[in-house]
Amino acid sequence: MTPLLEGQPHSLTAEQAAPAFYGPLEQYAVVHFSGADALAFLQGQLTCDVIGLPADRWVWAGYCTAKGRLLCTGILWREGNSACLILPASQADAMAKRLRMFVLRAKVTISVTGEDRQLIGVRLPVPDGIRSIPALRFPSQAHQCLISPDHTALRLAGDCGLTWIPTAAAKTLREGQPTGSPSAWDAVSVGLDEPWLAPASQELYVPQMLNLERIGGVSFTKGCYPGQEIVARSQHLGQVKRRLYRYRAEATRLPVIGTRIVGHDAKPAGEVLRAASLDGHRCLLLAVIPTEMQDQALTLEDGTPLHAETPTHAAS
Repeated sequence: MTPLLEGQPHSLTAEQAAPAFYGPLEQYAVVHFSGADALAFLQGQLTCDVIGLPADRWVWAGYCTAKGRLLCTGILWREGNSACLILPASQADAMAKRLRMFVLRAKVTISVTGEDRQLIGVRLPVPDGIRSIPALRFPSQAHQCLISPDHTALRLAGDCGLTWIPTAAAKTLREGQPTGSPSAWDAVSVGLDEPWLAPASQELYVPQMLNLERIGGVSFTKGCYPGQEIVARSQHLGQVKRRLYRYRAEATRLPVIGTRIVGHDAKPAGEVLRAASLDGHRCLLLAVIPTEMQDQALTLEDGTPLHAETPTHAAS
């Protein structure tokens, strides 16, 4: 089984497919970085190359401790000399507060955006009745973005997208359209192998354990950031022995983050990073597993068998 990668757009399975339009994704928040030194500041804090990021692209980013362990992962894009970072809502305020501690004399303002804008998840194609709305025009390829004064549209893999728009516009979009729940979007997100990190998993993984360097979220050439030496050493010495894999399970109860996964003779084999329900009887999950155990028969700690999913996308 190959570690999960994100490259060319791919199609989700029927179970992971979603209605054409989703409502607000309340599980995420957007942190805004502005000021003359905003990009340079982020360049020295995040794992990705912020300054080298083209204006029409978004990228995964990680924020590490000095020991190279991830505190959070997020989606980053630039807006001129400013930048926006999508984070889990449960972490946004804490991460903004932590980053402010390192601003010092730099000209940077860090703020968590309020209720005036909302993040909307979209399963393409957009319904005919609202296709002409500018906020629902998406780039043609994954990792591209369109930015305008009134909205931002990010193209994800799997014919999915995110649009960040004023709340009033979001309410107008939802009128008369099928609306999905945040939990339904979670199933799509897990199916896209998105390595979101919850508070319960902070400081457990170096970026490579979540395949972050395989999806453009780590630069090994840009210079220093917290934990950079450890992350680089792990890469160049081949010390990454655990990777992120996707599984399906027949389970009516959703495994919580950190649920143990065991192998033969109940040997510990990793833990659940994310899980999402498909239909109340099955779930998808992402788990960090030792590479040497990836082809073994694995179960959740309660004995529920795990069925490995073959990635439907390849490295670019």
